[in-house]
Amino acid sequence: MFANLLSAGIAFVLGLSSRPVKARIQQAWRRRRDSLQSRRRKPNFAAEWVVDYYRRRNRVNDLFRVRSGAQAVFIPFLNLPEWNLVDQDEDGLLAQEIPHQHSDVVFNRRIVASRLSDPAEIDSPTVWNDLHACATRVVTTPSGPRITVSISDYFQYVTVCGALEDETYAAVEKPQRGTPIRDRHLSSAAEAAECGMGAHSIGMVVALVFQQNGVHKVIIQERSRAVSTYGGGLGVVPMFGCQTLDLSDATPVSLTHNFLREVYEELYGGASVEHSSLRVDPRWFLAEPEMRYVVDKMAVDELRLRLLGFGFDAINGQLIIGGLAEVKDESFAESQLSRLVGNWEIHNIHVWDLFGYEVTDALLTHRFTPACAFTLARARELVLSESQRALS
Repeated sequence: MFANLLSAGIAFVLGLSSRPVKARIQQAWRRRRDSLQSRRRKPNFAAEWVVDYYRRRNRVNDLFRVRSGAQAVFIPFLNLPEWNLVDQDEDGLLAQEIPHQHSDVVFNRRIVASRLSDPAEIDSPTVWNDLHACATRVVTTPSGPRITVSISDYFQYVTVCGALEDETYAAVEKPQRGTPIRDRHLSSAAEAAECGMGAHSIGMVVALVFQQNGVHKVIIQERSRAVSTYGGGLGVVPMFGCQTLDLSDATPVSLTHNFLREVYEELYGGASVEHSSLRVDPRWFLAEPEMRYVVDKMAVDELRLRLLGFGFDAINGQLIIGGLAEVKDESFAESQLSRLVGNWEIHNIHVWDLFGYEVTDALLTHRFTPACAFTLARARELVLSESQRALS
């Protein structure tokens, strides 16, 4: 009896002491994981490796080239010239059938869990896993490119794009590693256009440009480390994944609606619209006081969303559309800048000169996400050409 009591007491004491040890080990593991993810997810971590991948295969010209004076760099963004129509009508760009086809990708628990702040949340009924717009194919027609739209769960999109992203990062760290996903589905722009991974999320990034004291300015963000892609990287505002109007498979994807939704969330600090709610009209947020300025200026064409083209993020396979929202109202800086506030996705937010050194240096050193670099370069070209045309 004494021996049993003694062994039970020892086991109890060891159990108590092992709990803090286990907690410390788990905490240290999370710190190492977060540090690794933070380093990997900076846009410049894999940029040179990706460019070299396509250069070795004589496909480097499938990547978008950013130019500034005598300097030029390729960025990891697969893009063909015919995909860069300015002001293409979004209804002509997106080919949609209702109800949308749903992806059949089986989600990967490990890949999804690694992108959650708490991996155990993957089994929580409250974890966000809503529908995302996806591309199933890109074709070029006489009237311009067409993107066939489908939908997937967020977990499905993270599964396929996360697998490619992980493969890319592993190859950067160990160049001898194979890249079977990339070799099969993203070896060229033409191959990417087939959208063979099954859930190529459709995203959009928009450069919000306005004039302040006669100088073109653009709003720039540093991404929060809490986001699943490019935490700590630079981007424009807003940048977002596209969804259907009422977050079901029964309504179309509207780029304008998604843009307005994200302006409400990312620039005016509005409540999240991406979660399902009991509101009957999915456009409810347009009636909020914060959006009065934006809605009124768009109605009189003093704020206009213009499409600049699209391509595939060559690091993770997402199809991303670039946009320009140029504010013609000269009072924007005075009346609106003090009202703008970023949301949880943004760590820092700045106003930079569109043609200034800060933007140029970040473009040439791969500090912008690939799609944001593409969009800023295209926005610069368009604003400059139209300014020169107006002067002449």
